[in-house]
Amino acid sequence: MADKKPKFTFQQCPGKKFATLEDKDNKELLTKWSMCGNLLAQMYTFDQPFQVYQKDEFMLKNGHQSLYNGSLSILPFIIFCCLSNCCLHIIELMAEILNVHPQEKDFMRDPAVMSSLLVASKDGNPRLLNMPAESVKVEVVPCSILSMAFFDRLYGSVVRDTGYLHKCFDEFVEDFTISDELRKMLLSEESDHVDLYSDSEKNEFLFRLFRHVCLGGQICQYEDKIDPYLNFTKSLYKDLVSVQKNAETKDLNITSSVFKIQAMDKDGEVFYPSSKRHEQTFSYLIVDPLKRHVIVLYHQFGGGVFS
Repeated sequence: MADKKPKFTFQQCPGKKFATLEDKDNKELLTKWSMCGNLLAQMYTFDQPFQVYQKDEFMLKNGHQSLYNGSLSILPFIIFCCLSNCCLHIIELMAEILNVHPQEKDFMRDPAVMSSLLVASKDGNPRLLNMPAESVKVEVVPCSILSMAFFDRLYGSVVRDTGYLHKCFDEFVEDFTISDELRKMLLSEESDHVDLYSDSEKNEFLFRLFRHVCLGGQICQYEDKIDPYLNFTKSLYKDLVSVQKNAETKDLNITSSVFKIQAMDKDGEVFYPSSKRHEQTFSYLIVDPLKRHVIVLYHQFGGGVFS
């Protein structure tokens, strides 16, 4: 048919380095936070215009599955059309109904992605995922914050004016030890400051990054001051998110779209970012529709690398 959906094809950018993750001091922090070797970033380019409404197609075309969910009943009709030299547009129509476009690629099945997408391993050396997805769950993550002033309200509440965190009696929430008011705000509904940020603000990509950094990995050594968390978050956010200046108003606008994804196998079981679910195990895709690149920010909760 004339109006077919775009086909996304991807290529890895193997030489792309992310300054925040390459910085020597930041590597020491990641080691301290038990995230070194488990926090990974990669960039890919794609070859078609992208709009947010295309997120499902971009991540994964589910058409390959539709042959097995009840549509087989019209296959004899397609075969009949072929044998009887039926007009081409009818055959194309049936292909559209079945969503049969095996040549179309998507991120979680694209050969270039599958041959290069990395995940963490126990020995600290990232390994190839090398497993195409059967389905993908995609969550749109708001990304609109342009200033670190967003975190100013932490001061005078969970952070002292000197930048030191307010301490509290130790508590334990799942895999985390709470010994200061910042982590208590991030983890406990019983915190006096749980409403310091609204639910919509906590859903923002910048807040999510900050929370991930503050909570760290399995044997995280936490900070006494807020500055390392804020500085790392700011630097990483700038590495990941693209902005553009409005020609008329001169205001900056974020052009990136952010998605959190989970990939499932044929049995519907999550295998990426990991088969073991944890709030500190994640994969975000940050898509720049103007430059046509997508960044994968991945982390798996674990012990990290200490050398």
